[in-house]
Amino acid sequence: MKKGNLVHKFAGCNTPQGYISFAEENLGRLERVFVLLGAPGCGKSSMIKRVAKNLQDRGYDVELWQEAVEPESAAGVVIPQLGVAVVDAGWQQKWALHNPGVVEEICNLGSCWQQNKLRRNHREIKRLSAQIKATMQQETGLLAVYGGEQVSYAAADVRLSEEELGAVCSQLAEEIFAEENLQVRRFFAEVLTANGLQSYAQELSAACRRRFLLTEQAAEILTHLADEVVRRGHNVDLYYSFWQPDKLCMLILPQASVAVLAADLPDLQPLYDDVLLRLPQDNLTSTAEAEEQTGVGDKEAADIDEIIVRMKQEYHLREELAAYYTAAMDFGQVDKISNEILSKIWQMAAEREC
Repeated sequence: MKKGNLVHKFAGCNTPQGYISFAEENLGRLERVFVLLGAPGCGKSSMIKRVAKNLQDRGYDVELWQEAVEPESAAGVVIPQLGVAVVDAGWQQKWALHNPGVVEEICNLGSCWQQNKLRRNHREIKRLSAQIKATMQQETGLLAVYGGEQVSYAAADVRLSEEELGAVCSQLAEEIFAEENLQVRRFFAEVLTANGLQSYAQELSAACRRRFLLTEQAAEILTHLADEVVRRGHNVDLYYSFWQPDKLCMLILPQASVAVLAADLPDLQPLYDDVLLRLPQDNLTSTAEAEEQTGVGDKEAADIDEIIVRMKQEYHLREELAAYYTAAMDFGQVDKISNEILSKIWQMAAEREC
């Protein structure tokens, strides 16, 4: 049996506007969502990875949602063909259940730990939890300061008018649209992690049959194009930058297997079939003043380094906290929960094949 494809995505991360997650809204159209509850070290990430590998080995395409602070950890797995997901509810984050017992099924890994062992270390656990919260607040504060200093990019001394943008996007839309079946999901194309800046834009866009790169006014064109996609009722995955989480930097049409993205996204590697979209000069409207284009200067680089230092501190604090919970876990019980989840997913797959 041919293995399914595996892609990585970030559904949430810290931004200058605080922690933003698109996970809850992205899961809204699924038929079944297994929600894992538990502290760090309970085995949630390992369980998610196990489910991902099992379904991929059975030939299903899977999406592995990564945790931004600890990019080697998994925050969730989605099997689009089955309409199923297994997700970490998010430690110390709110998670709203819209259809509990019908769509969402709670899997409490807290039932697998030995309470007496945790109680013996309650002071250290409380201290580490408080330190993690404080470190996360520091990260958000630094991001807010740095985000406010960012200089936006412009296309030299020219800019498309609203009418011209609409014309360009409509023409592009005619070329790439596929069948109708509206589903809009949102992710981050790049995030800041304890390991530095990380992006899956290359992995995600290179897997598409066609890739269009925008060299100017990417955010504006992508916004107009996304509006056109939704108006026509097409599936689309929208990707944002953590620096400016309200501005698009990539969109992917899954059914058409088409990616349209900003050419300046980090770690992009050229592909033979890339289509580089340069705006026609005779359609451009001159601006009164050109916006300054600057890269990351010494001060900005120092700011980023300071944020990464805080994220590394948070990472190590989480590791220290996880050790207490890991020592108190009965992983035999955790495996039973994992097997029950897999059994239910296999049953759904079998029903679909009938």
